[in-house]
Amino acid sequence: MAEGQDVLSLLRDMGFTEYEGRVYVALISLGRARAKEISEITSIAYPKVYDVLASLKQKGFIEEELGRPKVFRPVDPSKAIKNYVEEKVSLLKSKAEQLIDVLATKFRVSSSGKSEALVIQSKRGVLDKLRDLILKARREILISVPNFDVLGIKTLFLDLNAAKRRGIDVKILTSPLALGADVERALEVADVRVKEGLEGYYVITDAGSLLISGKIDDLKAIFVADDLSVKPMREHFNYVWFEASPASLYFKLRPSQRGVIVLAGGASKRMGKDKTLLQVKGVPMIKRVIDAASKVSSEVIVVTGNKRMSKRISKIAGGDVTIVEDEERGWGPLMGILTGCKRARAEYVAVVPCDAPFLNPKILVELFKRAEGHDAAIPRWPNGYLEPLHSIYRRQAVIDVAQELMRRGSRSILRLIESLRDVVYVSIEELKLIDERLLTFFNVNTPRDLLMAEAMESP
Repeated sequence: MAEGQDVLSLLRDMGFTEYEGRVYVALISLGRARAKEISEITSIAYPKVYDVLASLKQKGFIEEELGRPKVFRPVDPSKAIKNYVEEKVSLLKSKAEQLIDVLATKFRVSSSGKSEALVIQSKRGVLDKLRDLILKARREILISVPNFDVLGIKTLFLDLNAAKRRGIDVKILTSPLALGADVERALEVADVRVKEGLEGYYVITDAGSLLISGKIDDLKAIFVADDLSVKPMREHFNYVWFEASPASLYFKLRPSQRGVIVLAGGASKRMGKDKTLLQVKGVPMIKRVIDAASKVSSEVIVVTGNKRMSKRISKIAGGDVTIVEDEERGWGPLMGILTGCKRARAEYVAVVPCDAPFLNPKILVELFKRAEGHDAAIPRWPNGYLEPLHSIYRRQAVIDVAQELMRRGSRSILRLIESLRDVVYVSIEELKLIDERLLTFFNVNTPRDLLMAEAMESP
């Protein structure tokens, strides 16, 4: 699996989209295939597959056989990649020459001493210029910073706060990897949004802009003052900003009244072996679920079926996670839920499985909102099917009902839901607005599911 993921990563580095990489790798494995077969193995929507195949054909990586139905086959990778790289290099050289011509005309100092373009080649110089731009800004400060440490953003909080007090619109884009105390504090001085895969470092103000590159200890930047050069950067920022999520979602829902219970005590019969620690995209599934849960609550409880599994999970879970074993065996998920609820302190708890590698924190956030004032919030599909192991419950209500059901000999989770007094059912179609492909509900139950998870594009 790791090798397959490395190949996809390398293809992305070459300029492939996620879909193009998955389709090409699938065709290499299959030899030749129809679009429908490719759609099934890559989990890419059937109509979308044709667009991806057309793109790969244009790039010279696949061929289409004559006849009906259409059959596609890969071009020899050694030839396809070589030709593709040569075309890219040729195009890059052409673009570089054009860019040099444009920047060379801008890289000058006018008679008044004002720079239209200036290269800054030291970390101190970059940070000084950044502070200068913040102090001179009059209307807006737009900052794209995947990692706060690179630009030392936390040392600029006083300056940013002063700008905010002057009525300046301060916006910061960052990545999920940066989420922490510094980002939480930044919410006090700026509007902060989070975008998966954010890479570019730049700062835009009405006093000029900085395009930044280099490592944390070797920063370099181009300072640009004219509006024409800044316009594409501003448009890019606004586009990414529109698609990003408010950082407040990751912090507002961490109070003590909300917790997450991860069920990891199943028998994994369809997988043929314990699936809890199986890896998806190089990370154990249980770790992926715990990481997602930790973005929603500081109280995460993992319920296992035995001490041996508890010990194995504890080695990768981290110190902030509580791990407990089922109080009794033979009761299925209902016992896991009851055990977790007894151990939790929160008023409401999310119950999630350990085999959901694409668990979406935003979905849990929305369900927590829907559950407030009720006994549960349960996602429901159009056909009436429920997602009881991807739901929010009022902890004490579950304890009372589950204990009564067990006294009667019942271990049915559906009976648990039916016995709760006040349940809110949330349409899957509504949740689709948050998680378009609904990958949060994807479970890895079989070896085939595991292969599909590896081929899927992460949300």
